[in-house]
Amino acid sequence: MNNLKSATTSELISHIESGDSQRIIEAARELASRQEVSANPYMLDVLQKTNDATVRNAVALALSDLKDPSTFDVLVSLLNNERTRANRGTLLYAIGAYDCSPILPLLVDLVIEGNFEVSRQAFSLISGIETELDERTWQTCIERLRSAVTEAPEEQRPLLEELISLFDQVE
Repeated sequence: MNNLKSATTSELISHIESGDSQRIIEAARELASRQEVSANPYMLDVLQKTNDATVRNAVALALSDLKDPSTFDVLVSLLNNERTRANRGTLLYAIGAYDCSPILPLLVDLVIEGNFEVSRQAFSLISGIETELDERTWQTCIERLRSAVTEAPEEQRPLLEELISLFDQVE
C-alpha cells in the first residue's frame, strides 16, 4: 500500500481518475480522512460508473464520511440499479449518513427482497428514521409489509414481523 499521507489533493484526484482499483480505493480513503470535499465530483463520477464493487464500496464510504448532499441521490440510484443487486449492503451503510425518510418505500422493499445483510441494514435505517412521514407513504409501506409477511420464507418472517411492530408502535 502506498503511503498517500504526503500526496497533494491534485495527486489524489489523479489516483481517483486513474482507473486503477487499488489507487482509487487508497486515494478515496485518504481524501475522506482529510475531509477534502473538492474531490467529491471525481469520486461521484467513479461511484456512478464503476462496475467494481470493491471500488464502489470504498468510494461510497468515503463520500459518506464527507456527507456530500449529492451523494445521497447517487446512492439511491445505485440501490435501484440491477447491477448492484449482489452488493448493496455497503451502499445502504453509506446512505445511513443521510436522512433516509424520503426513501422509506425503497428501504421496505429491500427488507422484503434483500439478502440477509441488505435486509438487516435496510431495517436498521428504517428504525433510525425520525422524520414525520405522510400518511399515504406510511400506509403503503405497512400494507406492503403485511402482504409480504404471509408469503415470506420462514426465516425471514421474524424480521418482517418486527418491522410491522415498529410501524404499529409509531402509528
